[in-house]
Amino acid sequence: MMRVDAASLRWRRWRHGVDLLSHLARREFSMRYRDSTLGVLWFLAVPLAQLIVLVFLFERVIPLGIRAYPAFVFSGLPPWSWFAASVGSAADCSSATATSSDCPASAGRFLSS
Repeated sequence: MMRVDAASLRWRRWRHGVDLLSHLARREFSMRYRDSTLGVLWFLAVPLAQLIVLVFLFERVIPLGIRAYPAFVFSGLPPWSWFAASVGSAADCSSATATSSDCPASAGRFLSS
């Protein structure tokens, strides 16, 4: 009988979690952009359009005087987009018309209590 040490077991559990997360992210990504006309280009086009609009607005129309403003904006767009999407999906999940497919199972238990 082969004995597995604790470090090896932790490594295997961590690796399994990484593989699972990678698989779920790839599946979500492909499902989200499967039926769109531009496909995966939407993933890049939306943040790039936001960046262009914000840089134009705050460098040309209302100059703020921040050096390297495009890099400044770009560093804040991903966290803001994630936060906005999280709040939006939480609002959709907690609305009275949400179906069970709109929310994760754990959210349904939380909302029903």
